[in-house]
Amino acid sequence: MKKPLKWPDFKNENKVAEWLDKTDFSEHLTSSDFKRVKFPNLKPSKRLISLRLEDSLVEKAKQKAAKLHIPYQTLMRQILHEGLAKAR
Repeated sequence: MKKPLKWPDFKNENKVAEWLDKTDFSEHLTSSDFKRVKFPNLKPSKRLISLRLEDSLVEKAKQKAAKLHIPYQTLMRQILHEGLAKAR
């Protein structure tokens, strides 16, 4: 640790966020201050599946996702969620 970091008393969460945004922690921490952590019981939130789709469908999804500035797999997951919600 380079120099001690004094945490001020905060009146609300907005003040905390403001202080965190403007504080340069590189003045107070070095790489040796960090420890590697493991989460052995943490399970992946998504399951990998294999799905056969037409090339044209994947290309349309990629083009639409590019316009929205999101990954195409995220777009396809959103569309699947919406379709399943409507099918109920």
